[in-house]
Amino acid sequence: MSKALEAAARLAKKEEEELFIDFDEAVKENEAKAIRVKFDGQVFNLPRTVPAWLPLFLNKSDGSDKDNLKLIESLLGADFAKKIVSDKNNFVSFDLVNDKILTPVMARWGIDFTNATEKNEKTPGS
Repeated sequence: MSKALEAAARLAKKEEEELFIDFDEAVKENEAKAIRVKFDGQVFNLPRTVPAWLPLFLNKSDGSDKDNLKLIESLLGADFAKKIVSDKNNFVSFDLVNDKILTPVMARWGIDFTNATEKNEKTPGS
């Protein structure tokens, strides 16, 4: 191979390497820095930064228990969501999950998260 072709091949390889972005590695780095929540003997992970889908979800959410459960499931996983709605966990409520997990995490993310279940509760006589 001539020197010109070798130089061209090296240049092409260098350009290819410079344009390669390993996004999988960036995601793994974020996963390693997860906010950890322990519940019922298991550890569940939340991202340290706002997931891309979250602002879109919050804009569409009506604050219902259904949306609250979907949010919890999306952030903490189906196993966590199943555990909180299980009849084996009578001391777990949406308010507790919202107040102890979602509100502080969202505050860390810079999101003013209002506990929608508090807004939707009816007071006597209402």
